[in-house]
Amino acid sequence: MRRSLGWITGIIICLQLLTGCDKDACVESDCQNGGVCESGFCRCPDGFAGTSCEVVLSPCAVQNCHPTRSLTCEEVTDELARCICREGYEGPRCEQLWTQKFVGDYICTQECGQGQVSFGMKVTVGREFNRIALGNFANENAEIAGKLIDPNVFEIYEQYMTFGVISGAGSILPDGKIELFYTLIARGDTSSCVATLVR
Repeated sequence: MRRSLGWITGIIICLQLLTGCDKDACVESDCQNGGVCESGFCRCPDGFAGTSCEVVLSPCAVQNCHPTRSLTCEEVTDELARCICREGYEGPRCEQLWTQKFVGDYICTQECGQGQVSFGMKVTVGREFNRIALGNFANENAEIAGKLIDPNVFEIYEQYMTFGVISGAGSILPDGKIELFYTLIARGDTSSCVATLVR
């Protein structure tokens, strides 16, 4: 009995040594473009081929549009593609919200017909999708909401504040400045105002 146990133990040890020495077929694999090695061979994602997934079959595969923020990918040429973004998103992969480029601290120069005044303002992402919040609006320690109607333009819909009723519009310029045009109705008087926000 003792001899047969020793023999079985010897076989188990030999098998463990033999299987432990099996070389992983994927150790030296060089799968590219998101390919996954299986039993020494690269399994390529859609749009790629070749032994290492190095051949690009579709420029949209390389463009890698955001899965939920893009509508589709459009092939411009055999080597160039562009992502078609859902409303509210932009960027090469549709990875960025329209609102993101507005966010920051600004110095506002405002003119409402009685000379210019300057003060600090802060722009943050609003509480709802495609909204921005303009803090310290008109230097009144108030927060006004702006709704983006395209990537660079927002509407200041009519809002009732302690200092009056505000409505208007704004846009971001290529240099990062924000221009505001709005109407302030306070105590029966209407003022047309222009403001420029500079980071």
